[in-house]
Parts: sequence; C-alpha cells; structure tokens
Amino acid sequence: ESGGTGTVRAFVDGGSRGRAFGNSLSDLGPLKAIADALVENELMNDDAAADAVVLGAEKVSDRGTPYYVVRYLIGSKPAITKLTILQQRLYYIKVKSNRLAS
Repeated sequence: ESGGTGTVRAFVDGGSRGRAFGNSLSDLGPLKAIADALVENELMNDDAAADAVVLGAEKVSDRGTPYYVVRYLIGSKPAITKLTILQQRLYYIKVKSNRLAS
C-alpha cells in the first residue's frame, strides 16, 4: 500500500515459470549475494535513483522460520526487506520510504 511517507509491499512467489526456491533459506544462496542482487534489482526498477547501497544484512533465526533482513538505500531513500523460504515458496516484505534519509 502506498502512503504519504512510504510504501509497504508483501509478496509470495510460489515458484511459477520454472523458478524453484528450495526448502530452506540456505537454498537461496549466501546472504551477501542475495542482498546485492536485491539492491541491484531495486535500482534497476527506480528510474529516479542514481545509486543504491546495502547498509546491512543479517540472518535472523531466533524463533520459528529463519529469515534474511536487508537494509539499504535507493538513491537517498531508506528501505528494508525481510525474506524467507517456507513450503518451497519465497515470502518477502519490502518497506521503502518516499522521503530522503536525514
């Protein structure tokens, strides 16, 4: 949903069109590679952004299903994505600010 200060989007990808995500988060690949690919894709899809950078990435596995959290800037706008694999599906939530980071 879009608002005045940011955008939140939730996705579930069941692996259609030949994509397979595996059975666990480790099947996606190394965290650094996932973070870099995510930010590169965000930059390619934002015509207004001239650059993008990963601020931090971590694997969280305290409770339940483990997940990756990637914090990044697209242009100068902060964003965060949380993603995991569950039942051979990719689940992720993206939160992006519509305002410049201060």
